[in-house]
Amino acid sequence: AWLFHRSTVQVLPFHSVLLLRFGKCIEARKAEGLHFRPSLLIPGYRKIEVSRQLDFETLRGLHVTDRDGTTLRIDLWIEYRVVDVRRSVFAVESWKDAVRNSLLHSLTDVMSNKKLDAVVRDREAITSEMVESIRAEAELWGVQ
Repeated sequence: AWLFHRSTVQVLPFHSVLLLRFGKCIEARKAEGLHFRPSLLIPGYRKIEVSRQLDFETLRGLHVTDRDGTTLRIDLWIEYRVVDVRRSVFAVESWKDAVRNSLLHSLTDVMSNKKLDAVVRDREAITSEMVESIRAEAELWGVQ
């Protein structure tokens, strides 16, 4: 049973599995099912499972100052999914932390240039501006 478990790769729906040889990716499996890989029995070979499901995160109680110095308390909700499995694992140490930090930077940049009434009135425009500012970086990390 241990040999079977060690030498097979099970790919679940909306997941991918990377097969590594001494830390270098040799294969990415996206097809669902059970795949037999006897090379996993050799020391130095391992597998990493990566979810490609749509996921979300809520950032609550963020304090941001507008152009006039008014402190605003903001809650952010972000949806993301992995589109390039290899880049999401190897391009950055933790893409979730990188996306969160990029989003917070974008938030402070956008909000510091707006007045309170513009923030309340133009929430959709602010949202699209923030998404556009982090989209290019997130694509470098294999995330959409």
